[in-house]
Order: sequence, then structure tokens, then C-alpha cells
Amino acid sequence: AGAPAGRPVLKRVAQGRGALGRAAKGSGLDSVPWAPGPWNVPILGSLGVIWALFVQKVPLQQILRDLRKQHGPLFLIRTGPVSQVWVGDPAVLRRVYNAPECCGRPASFEDPFGDFLFLTREPEKAAAIKERQKAWLDANLSGATVQAAVDEAVPRLWPALDAGGPQPWPSEVVKLSMYSAVTCAILGKDGLMSEAELVDFMAATKEYSEMRAKSKMSKKGGDEPEPPPGAQQIKEIISAALTRSGR
Repeated sequence: AGAPAGRPVLKRVAQGRGALGRAAKGSGLDSVPWAPGPWNVPILGSLGVIWALFVQKVPLQQILRDLRKQHGPLFLIRTGPVSQVWVGDPAVLRRVYNAPECCGRPASFEDPFGDFLFLTREPEKAAAIKERQKAWLDANLSGATVQAAVDEAVPRLWPALDAGGPQPWPSEVVKLSMYSAVTCAILGKDGLMSEAELVDFMAATKEYSEMRAKSKMSKKGGDEPEPPPGAQQIKEIISAALTRSGR
């Protein structure tokens, strides 16, 4: 989570009641104060923030910058019953992400991937996955690898960008090129996805992300939930590419 020199990083690192600058009833953290932040009222939360965002239409980035100036690099916003801890400094952010309590990631439904992707609420279990993922990235992803993947993907952009006359922004070609670069960097040339696979992968990740945002599971005929839309297809495409790459 970096930012250009002179500009603060603004990153939400926790939501709800957890271990960052907050007191959780009965958890042993009763003596830990909440992080500073704007005034709030019970149930409704930080009304000044809510009013500025939804009524005055102030951009969220501007609201966060103003809050950072007032309260420092770590502050808390309450929106209704939800408490959000935001960090606005790269050094503080690194310290926060290195804390064992921050190893977990929110899971809005039962994780359909197991250890395949890092979506684990329990910090202790997540910490072990995090270390394995870091070791894998250190072994397989370098600056030279990323540069080679970008060099491979960018040429497909030029025909769309160089077309003469006014034209709509070629968003699909741009997305395809970005997905191609990222997957090539991670999977290597042996695991390179075909254009058809990339298109299917993009559609599946969009479908899965939208369903996660709604915090819903698909339902089978009975009561047992099934993986969200897109989840199984993501796993199949990535697993096949990883098998080809040998990683």
C-alpha cells in the first residue's frame, strides 16, 4: 500500500470490533482505548462524516485527508454499528500489517477456496498461510519477472490506443492486458493463459467480487449453501494454469 512521495497512504485496515485501537468487551482488551476520530452518536455513528459524504457529496479521499490532519495517521470512523480503523502513514501501515491480529481477512461467507486463496478470519491460522504465500512470492515473483510480463502484455494495447479519430476508451482491451500481465508474472510463461481463459477468468472474478460485496451465498435445492458464483471457475482456471507452470 504505497503512495507517491509527500502524499499520505489512506488504507482501511479493520472493520468492526477487533484488535486495532479498540476495546472489545470480554476479550481482555477492555483497557485499550479506541483510536481517535470524529465525534459520533450511539447507533448512528460519525454523523459529520456521513453528512459530508452522502449529503454534501464531498469526495471520500478529501474527507480522509481532512481526518488525517485532525487526528493523526491512525483514526477511527463509525458508520452506524460498524467501526472502521484507517491508517494514513506508510510506516504505521507496515507496523499494523505486521501485527499478528491483522493476519486475518474478513470472510462474509464460508470460504470456498480453503487455503487456495487468503481469506481466513482467524489470525493464527491466517498467519501460517501468509508466511507460505510470502515464501512462494519471494521464490517466483521478482522485478525482472514483472517487467517481462508487462513487456509481453503491453503490445496488445497499441492497436486500440493508436486508432485514429475520436473513440470510446478501450476498457476491455486495457483490462485484458492488465490481467494478462498479472497472471503471466505470477504463473510464468508455461502457465500463461489463453485469451479465452483470461476472458473467462475476468468474468468469474467480477461475478465473485460482486457476490462477496453483497455478502451472499448461492443456494442449492436444500439448505446447504454452495460456493458463490464464479468461485469454482476461478479455482479451476488458476489450478490448471498452476499445474502447467509447475508452481
